Amino acid sequence: MYLLKDVDILVVSCGGCSTTMLINFLRENGIRTNDPSDLDGLKHARFPPLSIGNGCKVVYVFCDPVEALGSLYRRHYQCRQFSKLSGNYFAVPPELENIQKLADSSSGDLFQMRNHFTTWLDKWQVYETLAIRFDAIWEEKLLLYDFAGIRNPEVPLPDRRSRKSSLDEETRRKLSVIHKGWWSSYNRPVRILPQNGLSVQLLYKIFWLMFVVSDLIKRSIAKLLFGHSRGPAYLRPGEPDDF
Repeated sequence: MYLLKDVDILVVSCGGCSTTMLINFLRENGIRTNDPSDLDGLKHARFPPLSIGNGCKVVYVFCDPVEALGSLYRRHYQCRQFSKLSGNYFAVPPELENIQKLADSSSGDLFQMRNHFTTWLDKWQVYETLAIRFDAIWEEKLLLYDFAGIRNPEVPLPDRRSRKSSLDEETRRKLSVIHKGWWSSYNRPVRILPQNGLSVQLLYKIFWLMFVVSDLIKRSIAKLLFGHSRGPAYLRPGEPDDF
């Protein structure tokens, strides 16, 4: 989860925006990607991993954070996703029980989605990055193919399915208030971000080393305390492994 090897396209997101579908499409067309089931810990990584080899490109797929949260809670992925995105390996906030509690709480951006966007799209473009909104995957598929190096897809992009939503209007309104202050600046269908310059790349390696050491220490403590390096939120029953 800290290093990349034999990956051409790293597909990353906060979750809840068809990340697995996109990874599977790329793999079916001969592109080496991170694991679609997140067994390598890269699909929702909080910071860019370092590449061993010739480097790679990043596809950062995203959608409205309210829709993403609705998807996570509807599929009962919220506890493990909280652990992955926040890096909090020691707590199970009560807001994870249901999305209404999240909307009614004063905890703000509990899943640290803004930090995820900022890290990958503002602070550290360690790799050339295609930031593409969920709906633009189909509208801008030719750009996606070109970025990924796919000339003529042998396996077509799956048809877009309508998004299910179980959010009532009041819950949606409250969650929108939490995220509207930052989401608007990222709400563009598609953009290509160039790789950082050499000086920033070198600075990031120092930051990356500090992050890895800190994260490994926290995970080791969580393993001792709770029996799992991702902490108690990751041990909640009833959550699927594949997301």
